[in-house]
Amino acid sequence: MISRLVPRWFPRFVFGALFALLLGIIGISFAHPTAADGPMVSIQGYAFNDATITVPVGTTLTWTNNDTTEHSATSVDSLWDSGKIVPGASFSATFTAPGTYAYYCKYHVFMKATVIVTDGSASVPDVGNANTSTPATATP
Repeated sequence: MISRLVPRWFPRFVFGALFALLLGIIGISFAHPTAADGPMVSIQGYAFNDATITVPVGTTLTWTNNDTTEHSATSVDSLWDSGKIVPGASFSATFTAPGTYAYYCKYHVFMKATVIVTDGSASVPDVGNANTSTPATATP
């Protein structure tokens, strides 16, 4: 009796719609900023890919977690802390003072890297999570 109430095409339609939704979710999860958006550090394989990156003053650097577990980009000098960067998420910081900035992952302390900021004035760096409305600031 129930089979007469459900048209024959309905299960195929539902399966197709769910499959299309799944493909859409997968496509969104692999979307990343392009190189035109500024320099990026990929977090993958429990490493910061570009262990040392050199950028000019005023650059906004983006870390993108392409790994399967959460990571952070945390300044050794407590100048910034990305907090938890879940897989597929990103964190950005703008460097407005020249210097050498060491950082690590607070969840995997063996993960270490350096940002070298060249040229410019000795202003206070504005580093903070791009996902928050009030970025943290600190003196190097």
